[in-house]
Amino acid sequence: MRYYLCTFLLLYFSPYTIATETVVPTSYQTFTDSPFKQVNNFTYFHLDNFESGSHLSTPGITYDRGYVRRPAKWVDSVDSDDGNINNTCSGCHSFFAPANINKPASVTISFNPEILGGLPTHAGLVWTDGKGETRFKAYDIYGNIIADSGTTNIADNSFYGTTVDDYFYGAIHPSGIAKIYIENTIDALEFDHLQFGSNIQPKYEAIAPIPYLDFTKNSPYSPLVETFEYFYLETFETGNSDFIGVTLSAGSNRAPASFIDSIDSDDGQIDGKCSSCRSWYVDQSSQRGLIISFDQETLGQLPTHAGLVWVDGLGETRFIAYDKNGNVLTDTGYLSIADNSLYNTVDEDHFFGLIAHEGIAKLYIENTENGLEIDHLQYGFTKNLFPSSVTINSYQSFTQDSPLSELKDRFNYLHLETFESGAVSIPGVHFSNGTIRPSASFVDSVDIDDGVLDQQCINCKSFYFSQSAERGITISFDEQTLGNLPTHAGIVWTDGMGDTRFIAYNKHGDIIADSQSIAIADDSFYGTVSDDYYFGTNYEYGISHIYIENTIDGIEVDHLQFGYIAPPAVQKVLPHQYKSYTKDSPFFQYESSALYSYLETFESGTIEIPGVSFDGGYIRGSAHFIDSVDEDDGIVDNKCRSCLSYFVDQTSQKSVNITFLATELGGVLPNYAGLVWTDGKGLTRFKGYDLEGNLVADSGFVSIADNSFHQTFDEDHFFGFEYPSGISKISIEYTENSLEIDHIQFGYK
Repeated sequence: MRYYLCTFLLLYFSPYTIATETVVPTSYQTFTDSPFKQVNNFTYFHLDNFESGSHLSTPGITYDRGYVRRPAKWVDSVDSDDGNINNTCSGCHSFFAPANINKPASVTISFNPEILGGLPTHAGLVWTDGKGETRFKAYDIYGNIIADSGTTNIADNSFYGTTVDDYFYGAIHPSGIAKIYIENTIDALEFDHLQFGSNIQPKYEAIAPIPYLDFTKNSPYSPLVETFEYFYLETFETGNSDFIGVTLSAGSNRAPASFIDSIDSDDGQIDGKCSSCRSWYVDQSSQRGLIISFDQETLGQLPTHAGLVWVDGLGETRFIAYDKNGNVLTDTGYLSIADNSLYNTVDEDHFFGLIAHEGIAKLYIENTENGLEIDHLQYGFTKNLFPSSVTINSYQSFTQDSPLSELKDRFNYLHLETFESGAVSIPGVHFSNGTIRPSASFVDSVDIDDGVLDQQCINCKSFYFSQSAERGITISFDEQTLGNLPTHAGIVWTDGMGDTRFIAYNKHGDIIADSQSIAIADDSFYGTVSDDYYFGTNYEYGISHIYIENTIDGIEVDHLQFGYIAPPAVQKVLPHQYKSYTKDSPFFQYESSALYSYLETFESGTIEIPGVSFDGGYIRGSAHFIDSVDEDDGIVDNKCRSCLSYFVDQTSQKSVNITFLATELGGVLPNYAGLVWTDGKGLTRFKGYDLEGNLVADSGFVSIADNSFHQTFDEDHFFGFEYPSGISKISIEYTENSLEIDHIQFGYK
């Protein structure tokens, strides 16, 4: 069977646009009052009312401070949490953050896309008590503020469970919300009903191998079929070997037989076998592996989504994908998924695939022993996988108001054009229209360009276009001159009339960000600065050009700014056996010279090192099944008497994230970090992240388990890495059963 879908005119006839919405604070007594209650098609949604008594009951979130407050007369919970709406909540809980000395009481709540399956698009909470002024903010993954309530006066100055001042604050951001922040300026802070969810299909660059019995039920591409401009599913059931836009380097279509391993559902039933079915087989006797190449000329565009299902073979399996330049997009490494049977079993069948905006040129699959068998080759193309949002904010100074200023130390290049030289002095930039306007009373330049912030700019210049013949200014970036297209670009609109709009494009001409038309003009043409606003965006694959317009009269802009931040390289983490910190840790050598260096063995029964936060798990008391590091009883002898470890029950979460808090580490994140995995089943994976949440270290899934849960030590392995720019988080996960770790270690050298 072949499944073809072509919808070239169905979806993308109109530009894809993204806008950020700030939810205005609203009175709240019950979840029915939440604006999120009306949203349909969440791919996930969590509401935590804290009535469980724990802030760890909801997965994928981290609080930087505070705790769940037990019922008492002064606890201010949401009215309905006792089942009644009567202006009080009896026996209820809330989340409480103590007062901060000389600064507002605040809580930052961070969302973990790895655990959640993607950042939430909707996030909010209900502020229930405090004093002074209240403020809510939300941030994207780059740290940009995407929602800000400003300071609001809602407190009733009572600390005894009143509900009249309970207000919902929240944000909606289709590109994903990385964290939210709430504060009040006086005394402590109390909130309730944390709620967040995603109502767009999660998008991944690499998709971890997943069990697969049926396209509709198991393929990550199945829910997206209607969004593709083309999509092909090749089940090989026709017996043909001629495929549209794709070439297979080896193998043949295998006729039905008892030893054929095809997808379970290819005979129309999911019953643990596939009767009279086909697959694609490569004997690997002369050359290992299968290369699947996509032809851009035939397809029109290289696929953005491509994958296959590995169904049989022996040894270890590996999947790699490449872009058109031969660069590796993803590499699983060697994984143990084979069941060692060559007779039509289906439990070992796994999907391997990825999503890549710039296009996938080749897939490679192999197993290390015997022949190779695959099925359900699937590939498609869609636009605007990773659209960006537009940041808009009032602007008087680059240092104070530009989102790029905060990132200036991370840019490989960063340019700011103020036009004060009287010429466009930056190479690699082209303006479609307009000219630099010399100083005059009606010229509207950025406030700071005369060196003083005083609501005016004396003898300053700007860039102006009359818009008499056509509307708008397009500013193009030349990749050859600049070396790389900018990942961040913005401009300050300073004057004009009507509505203003900003759009950004990638090198293919696709819209990646669109502010839509907004009203910011003050209708004055005499150098006022109150309506000066920054418009900008970021896009990791490169911004080719930006466009800005207003609908009436001429347009005036200033402070063009753009820069490039190279994506972090992902280190390959190689685990090694570990029994002793002094003998087996690569970090022991740094102890004497490091600014700080910490080792947590958990043997005290509490976490004693500063600056770490765990999003799940607990310290496990001594027992015969506890798997601690060998030396923790003082002797390396293949056992540890009365020792402790850290345990994560994976029935509730598949991984544990360990976050480092720079504020508790002297303001400096560690530049080396690791841990020791001591027990579990299946495959293990370790990952590390930088300050911006980028993946910078990854072991891939590795097979180290000995399948014993009774204090064995040969399987204990160290995972760790060094990263000079700072490590914000490490995580460890396991595909089966629960997870046990020990010897958390990190420092700054």
